[in-house]
Amino acid sequence: MDVDGPRRGRRLARVVLTAYAAWGVWYIWRWSTKDLFGGRHAVLFEDAMITMRYARNLAAGHGPVWNVGEHVEGFSNPLMLGVMALVHVVFPDGWAPAAIQVLGLATMVAIGWMGGRIAMRLGAAGETARTRAVLPVAGTVGALAFYLLGEWTLLGMETGLFALAVLAFWWAGLGAPSGKRTVGLATAGAAMTLSRPEGLAVTVLALAWLAWHDRLLARHAAPGGPSTRAQRFARMGWLARLALPSVAAYAGMLAFRWAYFGSLLPNTYTLKMAGIPWMERVANGIAYSVPQLLLVWPAFLPFAVLRTSRRAGLAFGPLAFLAFLAVQVWVGGDFLQRWRMVAPAMPALLVACAVALVELAAWLQDRMPAATGWRHAGTAALLTFVAVAAPMNAGYFPEAIVSEESPHVQMHKSWAQLAAVADEILAPDATVAVFAAGIIPYETGRPSVDILGKADTHVAGEEPRYGELPPAAELRFAGMRYWTGHNKSNVTHSIGQAQPDFAQILDWFSDELPSELRHRYELTCVDGLRFYLLRDSPKVDWQRLKELKELHPCD
Repeated sequence: MDVDGPRRGRRLARVVLTAYAAWGVWYIWRWSTKDLFGGRHAVLFEDAMITMRYARNLAAGHGPVWNVGEHVEGFSNPLMLGVMALVHVVFPDGWAPAAIQVLGLATMVAIGWMGGRIAMRLGAAGETARTRAVLPVAGTVGALAFYLLGEWTLLGMETGLFALAVLAFWWAGLGAPSGKRTVGLATAGAAMTLSRPEGLAVTVLALAWLAWHDRLLARHAAPGGPSTRAQRFARMGWLARLALPSVAAYAGMLAFRWAYFGSLLPNTYTLKMAGIPWMERVANGIAYSVPQLLLVWPAFLPFAVLRTSRRAGLAFGPLAFLAFLAVQVWVGGDFLQRWRMVAPAMPALLVACAVALVELAAWLQDRMPAATGWRHAGTAALLTFVAVAAPMNAGYFPEAIVSEESPHVQMHKSWAQLAAVADEILAPDATVAVFAAGIIPYETGRPSVDILGKADTHVAGEEPRYGELPPAAELRFAGMRYWTGHNKSNVTHSIGQAQPDFAQILDWFSDELPSELRHRYELTCVDGLRFYLLRDSPKVDWQRLKELKELHPCD
């Protein structure tokens, strides 16, 4: 038996993982930013910083709250919240965002490693040594081939953790029956359930795939021998035991939510779903999702020509993608054109696609050995995979080579700068009002007002508005009627009731602050950063503000 081929393949996979880790370190450093006072900030995505504020309060003993004493569930990723809380226990606030990014990079490396292991397990039976040499590299590259998953994960979002849980379930499901397999499946299912609100639905689909996969393999192992009733009941009992940790995790989450927040649904659900008819929401979700489908559909083609016995294991990838896509449509799409909701399924889909292409190349080489050598067949498989994956990444190539900032990274850097200015001029007990509820509240540590309602039940329950979409192309798709999660506000309530000392904005689209409240605020600017301050507020250091405006004037 030729063992050098598989070993060479694993070595090449390690080279890919090392190269990705080096790229990730450069990415993290390149997109960190210095503020006006010399401090360096790791840039996490805005929603990640919202969860970071909850996590910091949890680690400090205040509970999972955005403002101390206010029990509003403005997060939807309890597993990531727990990870962030542990990070805050270990690291000081200034280092915590960078630590999350390093953990994100480790998660992506684990995703690549898991992709290689899955590919080897998928091709374990009946493959040649040459094929087994290619599979680890194909799986690793497939798992890491979608740039936006890496971006979301390195910017602190739960997408990478969710994707790793999905791959872990798949890998365990492909294994031989054993106690370790059962533990792995149960643990991965519970992790998926706690990753995001759709986690339980994804877990149910994964269990359905597992039942189908195991039943099909049993039929091929013993053809013509139907399973007995006792065997079917035993299999159903085993699946029920597998589901138990996920059900327990979900039930525990519901019980805690009811006891602590006083609701069975998170405030994020109310914000995105309440008051929006399901047909309106689905139409918005379809308009958002169609451009993605136009880029993804070629990844499904290799499965169509594989024999049924090989499809059983590979089918998990496309099924996972379709599950995440269905959730994305149901909730009305997303607010940013960067695949956030389906990203956790992309490694599974692309690993399955890469393995299917390797199998097709091997099939071609076996049937036409004279005309098609393995090198030619393997090269054709590689070029086909590049042709499949390239369109999904083409629009982000300058960002992937870290030569150009994405628009949202630029915005996040400016908000980090604004947070540093606010921290410099505001008293510790000053109140800030923001539409970006992550970076500024986290970095300043002040009591805060969330104008868009993620951490405000009153705003989340407002009537949604339609037709108000941002002008930036990155933030919208043609056909969308509303900006998901950003179409509710009540600035009269948010600004008028709290009377914040600092306000990032006073208006949100057609929701404008009445003149009798507006005249209480003055617009000011430091180094191109515009914001509003409550006139004559004793919690603003007006002298320090004057000095900053002289040192860093606006154009």
